[in-house]
Amino acid sequence: KYVNRVLKFIVKIFFYFFGKFIDEVIVASKAVQNSINHSKSFLIYNPLSKKLSTSNRKKSLKNVIRLGSVSSLIPYKGIEYFLQSSDFLKEVKFSFEIYGEGYLYKELESKYKFANFHGFKDMNDIYRNIDLLIVPSIEPEAFSLVILEAMSHGIPVIATNIGAHIELIENNKTGCLVDIRSPKQIANSVLKITESNSSYEDFSLNCIDKFHKFLKENDFKKEILPFFV
Repeated sequence: KYVNRVLKFIVKIFFYFFGKFIDEVIVASKAVQNSINHSKSFLIYNPLSKKLSTSNRKKSLKNVIRLGSVSSLIPYKGIEYFLQSSDFLKEVKFSFEIYGEGYLYKELESKYKFANFHGFKDMNDIYRNIDLLIVPSIEPEAFSLVILEAMSHGIPVIATNIGAHIELIENNKTGCLVDIRSPKQIANSVLKITESNSSYEDFSLNCIDKFHKFLKENDFKKEILPFFV
């Protein structure tokens, strides 16, 4: 948590004192662009992996709704707030699928025995085995590839309303934005998206549309090439 804040402070100090000596800056999101406040910054979103398989078919709910997170298991990722949302989801059948590694792995696995901890796996396998992606970071993310990866599979996303999350998620359309450290808001958003199969399918189709629109509007190779020619 504190390391992340120190790094962001160092970046701000760097651009404050040395920004005038830098001709151009390429940034990965509007969130980064706003944070450095450089007069000649250019937004180019991160490229997606060529191994990513995409879908044009909406997903439907099953008897057990699989809630997943995909991240390093470190404090600022906020995974514990996602796991705590289980307190507000007692009456419905949900499973908690935690993908990722980190020094909190054993602690979380021991504390939240109802959740399934998988470590890191092939991303396409991960997205075939979850119905909702939860991104509960408590510090702003420069960019969050997992959001787009999930959407490419028609998976709605619930994420905290900070950093680049706001740029990638259309609230109440491709998913929901929630406050940081808010298990109850996460649970309420889960219930909203999954209140019926038709509601979930609408979110799923919106995700696929959003993903293909993003691909059409953002061509990494085409946008980055002029900086090296």
